[in-house]
Amino acid sequence: MFLSCPFSSAIWNQVFRWLGIHTVLPRHIDHLYDQMGHSIGGATNKRIKLVFWHAACWLLRNARNSVIFNSEEPEPGGILMAIKSIAWQWIAYKKGFAVGYQFSSWFMNPLVCL
Repeated sequence: MFLSCPFSSAIWNQVFRWLGIHTVLPRHIDHLYDQMGHSIGGATNKRIKLVFWHAACWLLRNARNSVIFNSEEPEPGGILMAIKSIAWQWIAYKKGFAVGYQFSSWFMNPLVCL
């Protein structure tokens, strides 16, 4: 579901593009987890770096459930926006809402904000 589906693969490619990472998606989700953890340089806390992975998995799962249980058609742009928003909220919460950047900066270049 997370990598074999063309829709999910497109979302992952958008996430990596947003992060400024040029990569080829692996075939297995555990390899994607490792790849994302190692690809993001500059962040000192591995859990903070992997918030992107967790947000994407959570929102892809929610989209899948909406398709199955509510017969909804997922919107790729909406899912990417939700990933950006949720990741920012989770990091802001983790930092006690003492983030030193605006959401607009995060939206454009999240790794600079870390």
